[in-house]
Amino acid sequence: MKGTALFLCAKCRSAAAAAGKCGHCITDLVEMHVHAIEDGSATVCACAVDCKCLPKDTGKCSCGEDLIIVSLEGHE
Repeated sequence: MKGTALFLCAKCRSAAAAAGKCGHCITDLVEMHVHAIEDGSATVCACAVDCKCLPKDTGKCSCGEDLIIVSLEGHE
């Protein structure tokens, strides 16, 4: 998933494939680095999209950021 980005709303956790505003609450979407997509969910980190960090089993990314699991069901 290296170099893959997903844009998330920090307020309601909505996901989008492109930058812009959240379609639910009009908050700015934040670019996140995708580590994995599985079973309709994405595991993401707030580090730069081109970083080379890896997820750890502790729920943290190797860059120190928390990993976030986001549902992709029903999102465009």
